Amino acid sequence: MLAIRDISAWAKRCWEDWTTKERPTYYEVLRAGGNAENLRLRLELFVIEVKIKFPEYATEATELVDQVLKALRHDHGGRRPEDVFIVWLNKEVPNREFFATPEHEQTMLKLWERWYDTEQLEKEFWGIRLHHEKGVQYGWMYLTEERVSQGLQCLREWLEGRQANPAC
Repeated sequence: MLAIRDISAWAKRCWEDWTTKERPTYYEVLRAGGNAENLRLRLELFVIEVKIKFPEYATEATELVDQVLKALRHDHGGRRPEDVFIVWLNKEVPNREFFATPEHEQTMLKLWERWYDTEQLEKEFWGIRLHHEKGVQYGWMYLTEERVSQGLQCLREWLEGRQANPAC
């Protein structure tokens, strides 16, 4: 009986997805959630690398990353951004309930647009390498003081920009 109920729920989700063209596809939502998770992991990795290679910057890096992650959680109702996308992907509630009001739907679409655009994320967090570049060495062994300074400056600028424009 459980399998039939699961198949029925899956069929219902598929029908809602196929009949709703103005919303992003499953894979587009998956990519946006992946971008959000990637940013969080890269920020956490940055702190770990700084603690290992340049302990004199560790406190500042930890504080800045914590502030950025806290700000991102605040923007997403106290949840990590990737967790919002997980709920969307799993569609624990049908679309008609998930997008209960037009305002809620617009909010979710803006959230998706923010995290789907990889180029915009790279501009916002220019000092944190979000993706591997060909021929570039990664890891704490290759971390330079210049990269640490760039990362810290990037995080400071992001937080200052957020304070100047809290609607971001």
